[in-house]
Amino acid sequence: ALKRIYNLGDFEDVIAKIEKIDKNWAIKFFLKQKKICKKPVNVILKMDCHSTVDNSILKEADKIIRKSVQDTISKKKRMLNFNEIKETVETNLVKQGFVAPNVDNTSMNNNVLSISGNMGTYLNGMIIRGDFNKANILKIKKEFEKPYNPRNVLKSTKYIFKEFQLKTISVEGIKDDSLIIAAREKTNTTLEYPSITIEGFEGVELVQGIHRKLVEKTMVPFDMMYYSPSEWEQGNSLIINAVKEEGEVVF
Repeated sequence: ALKRIYNLGDFEDVIAKIEKIDKNWAIKFFLKQKKICKKPVNVILKMDCHSTVDNSILKEADKIIRKSVQDTISKKKRMLNFNEIKETVETNLVKQGFVAPNVDNTSMNNNVLSISGNMGTYLNGMIIRGDFNKANILKIKKEFEKPYNPRNVLKSTKYIFKEFQLKTISVEGIKDDSLIIAAREKTNTTLEYPSITIEGFEGVELVQGIHRKLVEKTMVPFDMMYYSPSEWEQGNSLIINAVKEEGEVVF
């Protein structure tokens, strides 16, 4: 019910209270309407950063986030609640290459929206782990471009997996301010066949062509099988044993 009420209008807060816990119980909903935004809102960002980032990157991130929040407010023509601001800011920071950003608090005073929290860790580098030579590692690194956000990384790994014919490629985690990529090359395994001993014997030459003549003469389908003397004497196959027990030597 609370979810449906939220969808009915621009409510900032919805509270449900149950009265009279007996047969005639009832639920009361207290709705708080979101404030209509009539004036442009000035957004101030007060967020720390875990890693050392160039001022130019911080300024660019600040500019993008403030514009995004202002545009969202203008589009909805009302003030945003905490969850909306949190989602907007954190999503934009991730797109800019920051990991695990967090908005802790927001406050509104005289159309000035203050946002505080932590930007997280800015991914400033890339570490490739795998059994590669330095030349291949450098080639793979060049395929990753900043900002190292999930979308860019996923797009790059798909291309690298196919281009370099890798067995696996995955994101292992973060070390300091670098993203760790683990990759494995395909191994060219050679199938080792068992040694085969070929024992030649002259008897086969004596019966060449006889199979066709016998089938034509008798009109009976049968197969001819050839065994060397040692296979005949020492062999232990079902066919050899059956022939020895039930067969007849004709030549």
